Amino acid sequence: MQAESQPKAELTPEEVNTLIRATVMAGMSVSASKSSSAGGAAAEFASIARSFIEQVEAHASHPVLGMLANDEARTEINRLVQQFNPETIKLQDIKPFAMRRCDELADILDAKCTPEERQTVKRVVLTVCRRVAEQNREGSIFGIGGVRVSPEEEAVINEVARALRIEA
Repeated sequence: MQAESQPKAELTPEEVNTLIRATVMAGMSVSASKSSSAGGAAAEFASIARSFIEQVEAHASHPVLGMLANDEARTEINRLVQQFNPETIKLQDIKPFAMRRCDELADILDAKCTPEERQTVKRVVLTVCRRVAEQNREGSIFGIGGVRVSPEEEAVINEVARALRIEA
């Protein structure tokens, strides 16, 4: 006889909010990890919402991520990103909150999801962070030269991964 599969993960509205906040704040932490031009920071912040929504749509059949595949969640993701000014946000102000939200998210996923489900959600958070980091070449002049992901951005991505309890 086959073992019963774990029931579909059901997150409370508060837990869904933790997922949204953890992802958005992790992306903001990556953006704030080094100085960018005003346009570069704005582009990085815009990429948080865009990348997150793209990942949700790509995983719409996932039991957890599918809960975000609606207009209400998209509106909340965009609202949260837009409530912060990318030019004035400081890493020391946002990172502690981001890491706490990521740790809370890991606890929720560990309690309510199968290993495969939680791995997918955690990978989505890291994908959003990586896309923010790759938005602008660091140290480039007019987009020429520089590195795709700065050491500072990579360090924050690694911290996010540790908070989520996953390999970067």
